[in-house]
Amino acid sequence: QAVPSPPGGPLQVTASGKDYVSLAWHTCPDDGGSELVSYIIEKREENKSIWTKVANIRPTNTTYTCTGLLDQTSYVFRILAENDIGVSEPLELEHSVMAKLPYERPGPPIGPIKIDSIIQTGCTLTWLPATDDGGAKITGYIIEGKDVNRQSWTQLESVPASETTVDIRQLKEDATYIFRIMSKNIVGLSQSIESESVTLKRPKTVPQAPVPFFVSDIDIDNCTLEWEIPKFTGGENLEI
Repeated sequence: QAVPSPPGGPLQVTASGKDYVSLAWHTCPDDGGSELVSYIIEKREENKSIWTKVANIRPTNTTYTCTGLLDQTSYVFRILAENDIGVSEPLELEHSVMAKLPYERPGPPIGPIKIDSIIQTGCTLTWLPATDDGGAKITGYIIEGKDVNRQSWTQLESVPASETTVDIRQLKEDATYIFRIMSKNIVGLSQSIESESVTLKRPKTVPQAPVPFFVSDIDIDNCTLEWEIPKFTGGENLEI
């Protein structure tokens, strides 16, 4: 009698998620003359050398799901056969596998970002929807902005995936801003698209009327007109 041979290979990954990996292998071809008592499943993180026992399972089973794994962490697994004499050499996974959702971050929205309806404290942004959802439904868009004289971005709005236009308000008057927009799904945020800079200012309109208005020195063919320059010029220099 002797220790058994390694379990039958190859060791395969049949499913994975953010905190689990499912494994499958074949029965041990040689029990060493002593009936198998269990299969031993072990794991280690790819960047570590220490193996940790995950479970002992009945020798009639050749599948197992390892749970409680760390999201976005790569693991290596191995299976050992055990009989009353001892433990076999391991059957090891040929490559590491990462515990993660079976999706990716989405692609960014499609630009360029259109800026219109500019006023002194805000504007309207418009873009096209992202074409790559990363395999999971896009749930919305995140809109951030920053004063060009500052380094940090601030979230200004978030809208559902069905909307690709947003009104931005309550910004600093007459400041110059840059905006960026990101797609969002269950995994996280996409890379961003950025707008050109825009200076917020009061929209140009007609000026106020020149009041009060006075007529004096009236005679048969002339008179004198007097008025005050309006305080609001409509955003343009006045022309006579």
